[in-house]
Amino acid sequence: MRTRLAANLTGLRERIARAATAAGRDPKDIELLAVTKTAPPELAAMLFELGEKDLGENRLPTFDEKLAHFAERGLVGAAGPTWHFIGHIQRNKARRVVERSAVIHSIDSARLYDSVARHAGELDLRPGLYLQLKLAPEDAKGGLDADEFEQLALRAAEASRAGGPRLLGLMGMAPLCPGA
Repeated sequence: MRTRLAANLTGLRERIARAATAAGRDPKDIELLAVTKTAPPELAAMLFELGEKDLGENRLPTFDEKLAHFAERGLVGAAGPTWHFIGHIQRNKARRVVERSAVIHSIDSARLYDSVARHAGELDLRPGLYLQLKLAPEDAKGGLDADEFEQLALRAAEASRAGGPRLLGLMGMAPLCPGA
C-alpha cells in the first residue's frame, strides 16, 4: 500500500509541476491539500510520512479519530500536519473545529464567522479562514451571496489586521454540470 501511495503522490506532483509550468507559474507556488475525509487514520499518517504536510477533514468524528491516531504516534503540534477543515460547520460545533484546525475553508455565513472568531479569541488562536461564496443556486451548496460576501470580507479583513482570525481568501464549489 505504501509503495503504491508513494508512486501515486510522485505522479500527482509531476502532473501539478507540468500544469504549473504550462501556465507560466512556479510549481513551488502550488500547494497540495490532501483530503483524507474517507481514508482510515493509518492512510492519512502514511500521506504525512510521505511528505504531505497539509491534511483536510470534513467531519468531526473522523477528524477526532485521525487526531487520536496521530497523537499516539507523537505526530502533533510542530511534529504533525497542518489540519484543514473543509466541511460545513454547525455553529454549535465551531469551537471544536477551531480547536483542531489551523485553516477553515468553509465560513458560509456571518453568524458562523462571528462564532469562529469568538472561539478563536477565547482560545487565543488565529486560524486561517476562507469565506465560502455561493456560486450557484443549488440547495446542496451553501455559501454567502455576493452582497453578504462583500460585507463579511471587509469586516473579516479588518479583524484579521487587528489580530483576529487570518483571512486567507475565498472558496467556492463549482456548480453541478451534468455530462461535464
